[in-house]
Amino acid sequence: MNNYLENLKNKPDHIKKRFAFVTSLSVTLIIFMGWMVSYSLKSQTAVLADAPASSLTANVSNIFKDIKNIFSSNKVEFDANDIEVTGGTR
Repeated sequence: MNNYLENLKNKPDHIKKRFAFVTSLSVTLIIFMGWMVSYSLKSQTAVLADAPASSLTANVSNIFKDIKNIFSSNKVEFDANDIEVTGGTR
């Protein structure tokens, strides 16, 4: 790794910027996925008897459900029978 970084110092600036961008994007994605997994783990009940593969599959599917709920949480549900329309005055 040290040799790679030493070699990178001798490269042109656009190569260095590309390496910096890819590295920072990778670290950001790893942190984001860790955050989403921890959010998903808090939002579901623990299942102790499942195999690791089925548990992982359930967690991944719950992540997508949680993301959908985050972006659609501004929806208001109501019952049409609770709405009363009255005339107004001007």
